[in-house]
Amino acid sequence: MGFPRFKKKGRDADRVSFTTGAMRVEPDRRHLTLPVIGCVRTHENTRRIERLIAKDRARVLAITVRRNGTRLDASVRVLVQRPQQPNVELPESRIGVDVGVRRLATVATADGACCPVLVPDG
Repeated sequence: MGFPRFKKKGRDADRVSFTTGAMRVEPDRRHLTLPVIGCVRTHENTRRIERLIAKDRARVLAITVRRNGTRLDASVRVLVQRPQQPNVELPESRIGVDVGVRRLATVATADGACCPVLVPDG
């Protein structure tokens, strides 16, 4: 973070961040509930976030509200749990493919045998 820098009046937008309190995405998918401010309508649909929260796959970490002229813009910081990828076992045999100009490709197996793939006519 560092030392705070001076910001000229009018250059930096007015904003406030909420990290604790009653922050939530409402089930109607159009409103955010914030501490002190209350219910705020969103410009975009929050369906994706609301569905992840309902499945306990996401958690709201913070909501930042920023004044842009006469409007309020809100950004939601969400921690999403990604599903675990299954471990894939490596195959016993491997091949290497070399793509070239004269030959379309040359395939080499682990024991050293090479099989050139010729360029198709046409």
